[in-house]
Amino acid sequence: MRPALPELDYSNLIKKILIFINQIKMKMKNVDLFLKLTAIFIFFGNSANSQLYWNQACTFSGSANSYVSVPNSLSLNLTSDFTFEAWVNPELTGISSKGIIAKGGTLGTSLRYGLRLLNTGRINLFTNGVQRLTSKSSTLIQSNEWTHISASYESASNTFKIYVNGVLDTSSAVPGASPSTNTDSLYIGISGNSTPYKGQLDEVRIWNRCLSSNEISEYFRTSLGTNSGIYFGLNLSLTFQKRSNISPFSLTDQSGKDNNASGFNITASNMTFQPYNTISTNEAINLNGTNDYLSAKDSSMMFPFNKITIECWVYPRDSNMSVVIKKQSGINTAFSLAVSSTEIRTTINNNVFTRAATIPQNQWSHIAISYSLSAGLLTTFLNGNRIGTQSASAGSISNTSDSVFVGGAPGQSEFFNGYIDELRIYAIFHDDLDIIRNMYRGIDASIKNEISSILFSYKFDGNTFDNAESGGPKLFLRNRAKFSHPSANFNTPRSPLLSGQNNNYYKAYYFLPVNKKIPETGSAGIVLSSMKINMSKPINDVDVFVNLEHASSSDLRITLIRSESSDSILLFDGKITNSSDNNISLIFDDQADSTLGNNKYSSFCSGIKPLNNLNSFFSGMDSKAMWTLNVNDNVSGNTGFIYSWGIRFNNLTTPQTNLTLSSFIQGFYNPISNLTVTDTLTVELRSVVSPYALIQGSKAVLEINGICPVSFDNLDYDFLHYIVLKHRNSIETWSDNFVIFSNQFQAVQNFNLDSSFAFGDNQIRVDDSPVKYAIYSGDVNQDDAVDVSDLSLIDNDAFNFASGYIPSDVNGDDVTDLSDGLITENNAVNFVTKISP
Repeated sequence: MRPALPELDYSNLIKKILIFINQIKMKMKNVDLFLKLTAIFIFFGNSANSQLYWNQACTFSGSANSYVSVPNSLSLNLTSDFTFEAWVNPELTGISSKGIIAKGGTLGTSLRYGLRLLNTGRINLFTNGVQRLTSKSSTLIQSNEWTHISASYESASNTFKIYVNGVLDTSSAVPGASPSTNTDSLYIGISGNSTPYKGQLDEVRIWNRCLSSNEISEYFRTSLGTNSGIYFGLNLSLTFQKRSNISPFSLTDQSGKDNNASGFNITASNMTFQPYNTISTNEAINLNGTNDYLSAKDSSMMFPFNKITIECWVYPRDSNMSVVIKKQSGINTAFSLAVSSTEIRTTINNNVFTRAATIPQNQWSHIAISYSLSAGLLTTFLNGNRIGTQSASAGSISNTSDSVFVGGAPGQSEFFNGYIDELRIYAIFHDDLDIIRNMYRGIDASIKNEISSILFSYKFDGNTFDNAESGGPKLFLRNRAKFSHPSANFNTPRSPLLSGQNNNYYKAYYFLPVNKKIPETGSAGIVLSSMKINMSKPINDVDVFVNLEHASSSDLRITLIRSESSDSILLFDGKITNSSDNNISLIFDDQADSTLGNNKYSSFCSGIKPLNNLNSFFSGMDSKAMWTLNVNDNVSGNTGFIYSWGIRFNNLTTPQTNLTLSSFIQGFYNPISNLTVTDTLTVELRSVVSPYALIQGSKAVLEINGICPVSFDNLDYDFLHYIVLKHRNSIETWSDNFVIFSNQFQAVQNFNLDSSFAFGDNQIRVDDSPVKYAIYSGDVNQDDAVDVSDLSLIDNDAFNFASGYIPSDVNGDDVTDLSDGLITENNAVNFVTKISP
């Protein structure tokens, strides 16, 4: 029976995959089945994306013909309470006021309601053409600087209020000042010919109610796109961008009220891949575990019938069994996924399947289930690892007519307490590599063509739309269900997703999932995470990605260490944001257009220059090394979690591929020291389909401990390969199992654990304590057999006292003598030959 693979911290994931693949291979009966199974493990598409997010704003020229208009509607004809919001980045030039929002008359001249910015930087709020309130002179809006402004009116108390950056600036009571009814268009960026706005506007919102101070301070850094639940009354939300980055600039109303705008002589302002000082990206759904949930109307998109995969990130705050998603009609459940601290529960057509799993509280975990009617299987995954496959004869998924529910369902008790993010459903049976590839990847319409059979994707980044734009129904928030608002709520985690469309993230970086607490023990200290890079190239450029959550980024020091030379460089040291979001999802890049600093950005998300220059520090060093990320939590009290990090060299879009294999050579191994003579191996990758074509070969040094780090150029990721070992006087040896390469983890092949790891068990036991196996020595003439011809070559060289690095030196002592002949003769007597598929 094949022994368990050893615990190597960087390879646990790939080892499980290799064992699973090998089990499949052993069951294959014909080539057609082989090809079908092989296809399961080919990732869909190779373009990959960074963790960054696109963002658009609207630029106004300052001329009277530069504005945005919205046709009149019942929802915009406000005659009572209201709240206006906008992010403004003005050029305060000239002597006239600048129109922000205006309704009534041509270009809003009568100002039935309106908001203006004076050239002094003060804000004016109007109803019925009369100025009702002006902001304080002590809180002036600055030119060429983003500031959030908000104004509200409550008719019951006749109170007007103005807020700056979510903080109440001033208020006043004015009786009888409710706006008059009118049928004029709404204008943005102007309030009459003499008041054109010059500069940028973003996240313009109009509510038909007076938001509380708490609501304004909590929502102002969120890009909102729903008017349900606690966000009722949002009648206009111009984010100036689409749900994906396909032609991203947009004047579509995201509130759901269809108050879509038209633009005149405006331009898009692209802030993609820049750190923002306005909104915070990557929100999640926040549920309180009492009666909070989301629901959507029935949709044909909800019925994959014969196959389904559900995946999402969860952050539970209690241990109770809680619904993540459920499609139910009466007592009949078409499908559902629920979790507790000890198990994952799947229901298909009222058939309940459970799988033991440890899902910690107050920590993100990725969960996924995949069901296939034809295979009769249900597979469960936790954090990318397959934790079980079980028989599941549950039939085709029922076409119920009821709603779909997220986080719970009305009239039931299993409500989720915590955060849910990146909820996706596919009409396909996913396997290990599909889950691994996409678990950290934010999916929307711009990349859905790379994702096979995705039905819908809910990112919950301030909206409840199907971000894949595949026709999935819009979700509605119920009761107190809300977004997480990490920029306003202290100690609010962001899920470890990599959303965006640039930098070929998955193909460009060596990527390592970590999943460690910060600090690992106690309330202060360090976390170390290491990855071995086998690619050997002189360094001229280094980029580093870090994805972690923490309550206080000011407590953290992040250092990159090149272990071979003990060189280290400080990337991040105690910086804070201008919001409450102190999580870090950063690419440290010397070429970024932004520098680290305190109170500059709403979140540490995007590309930012490191504290010290990476390129000049590591220039000329060899990329082949053990690279370690050190996250030091200097202050006792706050804690966090590091999910992943990655590194890229020399701006490569496809770096060389890592393989770390373990092997011994029979004649070179010393069972007393448990070490081997070092020598060069040729490592080949071959197709797993006959005639097993050579894909690529690489020479590498087998180190004294039997470890051989190998690297391959421009290798297509996520395909199956045989590994073939060749040595100057050893039998060519093929791997028994297939190996898959990805930059998300280290590929590992351990030949020396057992003979069964070589095809046909073609290895010899060379040690009993510990048990070790080695490839056969003695094929001096490399004709794939150890026989008399090899013995003859050894005898001739021994007779002539040959020495040095020669093929007949079978035991690696630089001399050809009787000891080499004994090893070879033994293998010849046992008819040792190459065994291959």
